[in-house]
Amino acid sequence: MRQTSTPKPPGAGESSYDLIDPGTLWAALNLLRGVTFLDLGCGQGNYSLAAADLIGPAGVVYAVDLWEEGIAALQERAAREGRGNLKALVAPYGFARQQTVKLGPYNYLIMFGKISNGRIT
Repeated sequence: MRQTSTPKPPGAGESSYDLIDPGTLWAALNLLRGVTFLDLGCGQGNYSLAAADLIGPAGVVYAVDLWEEGIAALQERAAREGRGNLKALVAPYGFARQQTVKLGPYNYLIMFGKISNGRIT
């Protein structure tokens, strides 16, 4: 798997990805190739980038966040690194309830909170 830690785009906060052992996380999830993975609150996209590598080109990763600059940076990086299976989307708060962004069925969902003062909230 490629190294997925990324320089922070402007406005980025701390990433929970820097606080975990990625190998342990991905081993526990045991992502299968070809599945659909949804990353809500993806921020700079470290989880999404790693998942895109693990599920391969037959799968799809939806990376969703409110943060337009972060999504733009993630889209650029995914394109630059050839991750055509990663779809990064800006979506407003409550998008699922309001159905302003349509996502297909997914096999896996990951959602992390904001990190403040070294704690995930």
